[in-house]
Amino acid sequence: MKKRQVLLAMCLLLITATQAQLEKGTRIVGLQTNIAEGDLYYSSLMLRANKNYSDLGINIVPTFGWVVEKNWVIGGQITMGWARDKYVSNWSNGVSVASTSTNYLDLGIAPFTRYYIDITRNQKIKLFGMASMELAYGRYKSQVKQNNGNIIATNSDNSVNLDGSIGFGMAYFGKKGSLDLNLSNMGLRLGLYKILPTNRKR
Repeated sequence: MKKRQVLLAMCLLLITATQAQLEKGTRIVGLQTNIAEGDLYYSSLMLRANKNYSDLGINIVPTFGWVVEKNWVIGGQITMGWARDKYVSNWSNGVSVASTSTNYLDLGIAPFTRYYIDITRNQKIKLFGMASMELAYGRYKSQVKQNNGNIIATNSDNSVNLDGSIGFGMAYFGKKGSLDLNLSNMGLRLGLYKILPTNRKR
């Protein structure tokens, strides 16, 4: 949890001063990550370890959008994630007898839309609603292994799902970008974005 708090503080330092505006014609490009997994994707940003249990995971979501009207964004995003949990499932006289490890792979692509509502006069803080249509592929493989290396059980599965997602979030807008937290059935995500100016000819 402390590492996530440090990550959030570092992101806030990157987007200070006057606010970026979501005006028609501007674009956003950014990166999200799951800090808590949801129903659609199992991977998230995590690193924990103790005597009985350890897990490691990474989840990145490149995101690109266009502002079609003030505060209304449409775009696309790609989800890529991997996670591994391992735990000791059996003990005998203080010695581990078997351990279980599970690997997860997440891949997804989705069009999305967001609509932002200004809640402060300086327009730095906005609430937003969002929706997407996720084409998601998931795979997991689990193994139970004795401490001598013998595999005594395996289980695996692959799935492909097309599922709608709706959610909400809050964003802080700085000089050239924004930081947000959003929640949906994809999970709890932290996002950092850069606002690109319109490329209209004057």
